[in-house]
Amino acid sequence: MRFWRIFRVLVIVIVGALVVIAASLVSSFFEGRRTVRVGDGERAYQLFVPAGYDTNQPVPLLLVYHMRDGFGWLMQEVTGFNAIAEREGFIVAYPDGVGRSWADGSGRYAADSAEVDDVAFTAALIDQLSAQYRIDLNRVYTAGFDNGGMLALRLGCELPDRIAAVASVSGTLAENVKDSCSPPRPVPVLMMHGMADEVLPLDGLPGLTSVPEALLTWVLHNGCDSAPVLEQRDPVADGTSVRRELYVGCRDGVEVWYDAIAGGGHRWPGSHSIWQVWLPGPVSGDIDASAEIWDFFDSYALAGF
Repeated sequence: MRFWRIFRVLVIVIVGALVVIAASLVSSFFEGRRTVRVGDGERAYQLFVPAGYDTNQPVPLLLVYHMRDGFGWLMQEVTGFNAIAEREGFIVAYPDGVGRSWADGSGRYAADSAEVDDVAFTAALIDQLSAQYRIDLNRVYTAGFDNGGMLALRLGCELPDRIAAVASVSGTLAENVKDSCSPPRPVPVLMMHGMADEVLPLDGLPGLTSVPEALLTWVLHNGCDSAPVLEQRDPVADGTSVRRELYVGCRDGVEVWYDAIAGGGHRWPGSHSIWQVWLPGPVSGDIDASAEIWDFFDSYALAGF
């Protein structure tokens, strides 16, 4: 009898906790939901504005693009950028792709097949947010995961007058984009990739360059030293380690960083969010991708280029 009383109490507690969690998730989804008109249609995105936002102070803007088959709210949960934005005082937008994908220029995904212009969408989103909030337009950054990382790199090529720096996790350049990528200024770039990534292997896929080729594209464009400064990181015994390649000596003082994650899979490093447990391969705890990305971005602004 006592056992069943305890069991019923446990069930009630667990169900109650699940209800609270579900209510919190639904609330966070709708609370940050926004739309922007692009051409004849509307596009959606999640928005986070830090509690300390001051209309008298220009703030940076970070645009974060989700993986293929993802959406903006999911990326918000996986990356944890909101906590960094609250602490550092910047605004974050997490756009939704058409067909849960991005037009990265490769022709591999639904957005490309539908001839979606995600470069124009990004420009429209920056315009809307800068009209509604006091955005420092010299400090707009883009980061993405998987297909979203490929779009972030494309934006470095095709929207360099609006984007100060870009970061890609588990992404590369579309071959078509690489062939035409010639921004009029050096672009700071950070790339991270799991060496054991089976979804987007280092050698690339049809329509996509290899990861080393994408990296070399930026190193050459930016006029960096060909031999990188190497750093090794392995603070956590989780079967992964990180070799950071720092390409310095680039034009205008920019840098290109590449984190090669030995043993790492198709994951956002440092994130143990339940929302990425279905992704294949190990997640590295040796670096916090979101913190590293913001530290990298925080050094760059368009003014002066």
